[in-house]
Amino acid sequence: SCNIVQADLVTDNANAYGVYMSRNASNNVVFNNSITTRGTDSYGVELFITIYNNSVYGNSITTSGVFGRGVRLISTSYNLVYSNNITTKGNNAEGIRLDTDAYNNSLYNNTITTSGSTSYGVNLISTAAYNAVYNNSITTSGSSGIGIRLSSVVYNNSIYNNSITTSGSSGFGINLDTTAYNNSVYGNSITTSSISGYGIYLSFDVYSNNVYNNSITTSSGSGYGIYLLGSASTQVYNNSVYN
Repeated sequence: SCNIVQADLVTDNANAYGVYMSRNASNNVVFNNSITTRGTDSYGVELFITIYNNSVYGNSITTSGVFGRGVRLISTSYNLVYSNNITTKGNNAEGIRLDTDAYNNSLYNNTITTSGSTSYGVNLISTAAYNAVYNNSITTSGSSGIGIRLSSVVYNNSIYNNSITTSGSSGFGINLDTTAYNNSVYGNSITTSSISGYGIYLSFDVYSNNVYNNSITTSSGSGYGIYLLGSASTQVYNNSVYN
């Protein structure tokens, strides 16, 4: 194990990493660092394949390139990502991404701001399961921005007590699509102020999810509090929707 503490890290190239951990790197701490990436497809912090029991917290991470990611966990388990301040400015960017067999990770108390189009505050994708995403503050202002997304065989995750604000056109507070199942979405506070904004959106091949006790405010034309499009066996109850 090792500690990476109070470093000032800046990368300008494409496919660059502020902090990169791989293959059996476990019980490490990444704390109180300032990380800036400016190149395309670059990462503030990445934990990659068979990484366990690491903590990433108290960091200030800024990405400005297209496909920039603040923190990515891929094929890793039992890690904590919390109390980070993450800003993404490029298009197709992600604040935090859990990808490909990412299990039992906890993401909480992070402040995430995205301003590029088609960007995500938190993105769980490709067999991310049994993760907890809670108490995060997420703001998206780009068109088609999504606060929290679950997609592509994503299951048994808990998404709760997050504060999400979207203001770009066709923004989504929380989006479940493409075989997202058995997830719980509850106690979230979501505000959308864009044209065609969605508080919570459940798409095709989404089933057996629970959506409850959420507070959703839409303040623009063609706004939807909760929208189900071809989803099945979903429990939607005790939500408050204000238009």
